[in-house]
Amino acid sequence: MQTLGIDLANSKINIIMKSKLTITDLDSFIAIEAARLRCKYANLPTADAVITATSINSSSNFILIDDKHIRQIKETKTKWM
Repeated sequence: MQTLGIDLANSKINIIMKSKLTITDLDSFIAIEAARLRCKYANLPTADAVITATSINSSSNFILIDDKHIRQIKETKTKWM
C-alpha cells in the first residue's frame, strides 16, 4: 500500500516537472497573503493557503489542483488535475 502512494506521488511529480508550470519560492508577500486567506477561510489548510497565495501573487490564470479545499476560495480559479 505504501508503494502505491510513492508511485502515485512520483507520477504526479513527473507530470509537473515535464510541464510548463512555474515553481515559485515562498517569500514574505506570499506568506502574508496566505495568512490572510487562512483568516478568511478557517478550514483552509496552510499548504493550500500558500499555494493559493502564490497563484494570487503571480497573477496566475488558475491553480491546477487535485484538492477540494482550494475550490472554496473565491480569489482564484481552479482546474482539476
